[in-house]
Amino acid sequence: MSHTGIVTSSISASAAEAGSEGNLPRAFGRYTLFDHIGRGGMADIYLATRRDSLGGSRHVVIKQILPQLSADPEFAGMLTAEAKLAANLNHANVVQVMDLGREAGRLFIAMEYVEGFDLNQLLRRLSKARVPLAGEFALFIVRETLRALDYAHRARNSDGRPLRLVHRDVSPSNVLVSFEGEVKLCDFGIARAGAAAGEAPAPGQEEAIASSRVAGKSAYMAPEHAAGGDIDSGADIFSAGILLWELVSGRRLYKGTEEEMLEMARAGEVPPVRDGRLPVQDQLQAVLDRALARDRGERYETAAEFLGDLEDYALAAGLMASQLRFASFLTDQFAADVLEGRRDRERMASFRVEEDAAGTAVRPIAEPEDADDPEDRAQTIPVAAGPDPVEGGEGEAVAVAESEGEAEAEAEGEAEGEAEAEAEAVTEAVVEAAHVDEGGALGTQTGFFLGIGIGVGLVAVAIIILMLL
Repeated sequence: MSHTGIVTSSISASAAEAGSEGNLPRAFGRYTLFDHIGRGGMADIYLATRRDSLGGSRHVVIKQILPQLSADPEFAGMLTAEAKLAANLNHANVVQVMDLGREAGRLFIAMEYVEGFDLNQLLRRLSKARVPLAGEFALFIVRETLRALDYAHRARNSDGRPLRLVHRDVSPSNVLVSFEGEVKLCDFGIARAGAAAGEAPAPGQEEAIASSRVAGKSAYMAPEHAAGGDIDSGADIFSAGILLWELVSGRRLYKGTEEEMLEMARAGEVPPVRDGRLPVQDQLQAVLDRALARDRGERYETAAEFLGDLEDYALAAGLMASQLRFASFLTDQFAADVLEGRRDRERMASFRVEEDAAGTAVRPIAEPEDADDPEDRAQTIPVAAGPDPVEGGEGEAVAVAESEGEAEAEAEGEAEGEAEAEAEAVTEAVVEAAHVDEGGALGTQTGFFLGIGIGVGLVAVAIIILMLL
């Protein structure tokens, strides 16, 4: 799985494993790495602390670029340029890039830590807990993502020149949600500033830029992106439209192998949302039709236009959620379970570092028994894919995390296949538990009150009989 869409050849097991999960905590320049979050196609990812000169500290996420990529001058130059562009972004809905450098021969990027989940992980947890994601929260997530895109697309540098940023990978793994109810778009690592009018690519960058045109996840690509053509902000708008479609439909839009999904993305054929999913569906479908128009000229011109229409729909349908309500939902469902493990590892890391300062050898932190299960760890970057879709009733929408890196899953063999099979079984159970037919919610309410009425009537009859006796 790659967070920047840059997929590299497999590295040797010894090189990959050495110095990644073991020997924690350990110093890395001005940072102390204490929790290995995972490994993507281009980097090892850690939760770390950084101490300032006054003794304070803060959490950051360190993306430690893999050795062979750090040593590649072309890749290093492109990554550095893109990270510098991303560092210009400062918005509540965008994960902040805080530092970029090289330490012990490894390039790294330090980013803001968001305590919570990415959208993949959230949907997996909801699926396993058999908890539907309310429609108002589904809309809230997409609305906040559009705020991030609107800001990034309009961003300018210090000289006032447009950066012309395109994210290129707007997908569930890059949408983060915090226990404060925040929604933040992360990883502009494959974003590329559009060349200014009449401005040619820098010498030596032509091939890298050409290959980056198809970077991203095919299941969330606009048709022009999947075809390898030039793209603009409209590609991000289409990707956000897919997010909205999947959340309100409760299923994946494109499924298959990477090649099959890429072909589907090129075709750009999107079916309408099934009737009865959410209120005022005609208005919602009109928003989706424009966001997912295959012809760029018929698509929303800006993310702000898309956001405006989506907010109008949320108001009309009575599905306008607040950050406070979303935070309360996430905290009630998951906070205690998720945060406890991370706090324990952080305390152990502090203890080990203090021992080291006192002259005692630093011992690696023992990983929890279920450390291989990414959803049991607080993360800002995902490590695994999720199960298939879960369906909800009217006013509810539950989607499932995308199956990232299916080629990687094949390479990992039967163990990965068994994990997927288990996830499928969990999903089927949730479908059965969460599914509500059209009018089901109303029927449940009616049945409830009818039951109460019958019960009261029986009690009244019993009292009358007793009085007559």
